Amino acid sequence: IGSPASAVLTILDNDSGGGPRNAPSNLTAQAQSTSEILLNWSDNSTNEIGFRIEQQSLGGAFAEVATTAANATSIVIGGLNPATFYNFRVRAAGASGFSPYSKVAGAATNAVPAPCVEGLNTLCVTGGRFKVEVTWKTSTGSGMGIAVPLASAPASGLFYFFDPTNIELLVKVLNACVNPFNRYWVFFAATTNVQFTLTVTDTQTGIVQVYFNPLNTAAAPVQDTSAFATCP
Repeated sequence: IGSPASAVLTILDNDSGGGPRNAPSNLTAQAQSTSEILLNWSDNSTNEIGFRIEQQSLGGAFAEVATTAANATSIVIGGLNPATFYNFRVRAAGASGFSPYSKVAGAATNAVPAPCVEGLNTLCVTGGRFKVEVTWKTSTGSGMGIAVPLASAPASGLFYFFDPTNIELLVKVLNACVNPFNRYWVFFAATTNVQFTLTVTDTQTGIVQVYFNPLNTAAAPVQDTSAFATCP
């Protein structure tokens, strides 16, 4: 305590040549079938020994589902449920560590093409071309939205979750199959903070679009003008 002292501190980097420093980038996800999604990414590392792929269902947690060899930039994830949305993220693995994760990318698997049949929980809109369904969840329960067709507005429909006097969601699928758009648009507005998953299916092609609102989050309106490139 009485006299000044000096010391030498040496820090050794024991990860040299181990964990990749750069995250994969440009991750994309694209449905390939009713049970497969193709992932593509850019490899930004030079010392990886492979890649780890993690998958997340909407409202769930990420879990590892696949690995690849070094220098891989794509993989097909199989064994998935039809007409279901999945998120994915990828990171490079090194001899003694991992890179940061890529950004998250997601896609919905395809559905089996079949005519839309209107029912208690199903809307058939835009001449029956599109099937619309909603599931909801609170901290104490879950269920499917009850469909309310609008005969005067065949491209649109409503859903309620708990009470027919309390409409939760308005949705419409608009035919914009003209230049320069050449798409079917999906617009919806929800007056709720309940968790819900809105699934819109093109019954002719099986292409599916899924929209998700987390629990206790005020739902923002959606105007998806790129929803379905399946004209006519």
